[in-house]
Amino acid sequence: MKRLIQVLKTTFLTLSVIALFFAGNVTAQNLVITSFTGQSAICHGDSIELFVTVTGGTTPYSYAWSANIGSFTDTVPSTYVSPGSNTMYTVEVSDGTTTVDTTFQVVVNPLPVVDLSPFDMFCEGGSIILMVDNFASILWSNGDTIPSIEINAVSTVWVEVINANGCINSDTVEITEIPLPSVDLGLDTAFCQGSNVALHAPASSAYLWSQGATTQNLTVSTSGEFWVMITDNNGCQNSDTVEVTVYPLPAILLPADTAVCSGGTIVLIAGDGAGYTYLWDNENETTDASLEINLTGMYGVTVTSDMNCVDHSSVEVVFQAEAIPMFVFYETNNHVVFENQSQNAWNFVWDFGDGTATSIEENPEHDYPLNMNDTWYTVTLIAGNQCMEDTLTKNLLTFDIEELGGESTISLFPNPSNGIFTMSGSLPANEEFTLHVFNAVGQEIQTASFNSFDGQINRTFDLNNFEAGVYFIQLQGKSQNHLFKFLID
Repeated sequence: MKRLIQVLKTTFLTLSVIALFFAGNVTAQNLVITSFTGQSAICHGDSIELFVTVTGGTTPYSYAWSANIGSFTDTVPSTYVSPGSNTMYTVEVSDGTTTVDTTFQVVVNPLPVVDLSPFDMFCEGGSIILMVDNFASILWSNGDTIPSIEINAVSTVWVEVINANGCINSDTVEITEIPLPSVDLGLDTAFCQGSNVALHAPASSAYLWSQGATTQNLTVSTSGEFWVMITDNNGCQNSDTVEVTVYPLPAILLPADTAVCSGGTIVLIAGDGAGYTYLWDNENETTDASLEINLTGMYGVTVTSDMNCVDHSSVEVVFQAEAIPMFVFYETNNHVVFENQSQNAWNFVWDFGDGTATSIEENPEHDYPLNMNDTWYTVTLIAGNQCMEDTLTKNLLTFDIEELGGESTISLFPNPSNGIFTMSGSLPANEEFTLHVFNAVGQEIQTASFNSFDGQINRTFDLNNFEAGVYFIQLQGKSQNHLFKFLID
């Protein structure tokens, strides 16, 4: 078809040129060019006939053709030319005596540009769109006459187009199908909580995972559906999906570290999951879901679920010993400091025996009322823990400060005690002092002397060979006299 249109076009141009003639407008005596080719247009790659018709003069005539571009020459009345660009042609005609000439132009119109080479493949299962510009006329090999067509099969496709100048061009392309890149994430997988799986995509140009990652590999530690889309160098894409299941670890029901009252028992329950198996860390490697114990220690259990997931937990159990109340007190002129020495106890209630409010301090201090006479008080300590409590009472003797000659700069402690006590405080420097010990009826039973060289006393005395009871301690010097009531219990 293309060739037929070209032949028709060339014939049309020739006839048009022949129809254009000028008679009698060029003369050289009797030699006249009566007709010639006028201004004409052709498509790039086509040819056109150039001619002149001459009358008069003397035959035979000679012809000399030339062009303003290139080296074209010819010596015939008519010639075919195919210039690559716009060209001016001149012909000189001579009868040997006279020479006449004429000039005319051939305009070369460019062919329409059509290139199907960028559209030569499609990815497996897809298609490709072939496109050309919107020319005056378009004809595809499948008969379509639109600027674009869709191809989804291996084939040879051509297109012929005609532009507004009537110039024709065409192009042909071999369409191939590119196989999709291969991608396989493997079989669906499952594992226990705390583990993970690495998903691997094959080497490719680009990656996109369902979670947004763009790396070749993805580490997964949670349940879900995971897919990857890969893109190869041809722009073809393929994907694969894998299901990941994460089984939970078995639920272990052991309590937090706990204390149990001495003499009792506690049952530890490891779990109640269907299909669970148990293995305790005890000597007998018990496999029951529960374990009864009566001894202090660390107890652990390994639990395996029906999905073969394993976990381990342990608990420390302490069997609480009995609370044992114990205390001592130190008395200085009716001010008593109580030192709590109880064992296995952390809850305390003190009753000081003088009708005042009780105290829950661990080591309280208490001021007893000033009396003219010696007064006995019964002190009660209730000490306990979460299991039990016990009570201890002690008798405490107080006496009036004025009876002993005013407030002393010396303290005596512990008081009461087992007979061993310490005397501490400030004394005049370099003064001789004598310590006298009297029993409850006023008999002196021991004496000792010393010098207060540096003005301080910090000496320990031992009366533990005396019986329990009330004693009086007198520290006598030249300038001072101190008197204390002392209780051996």
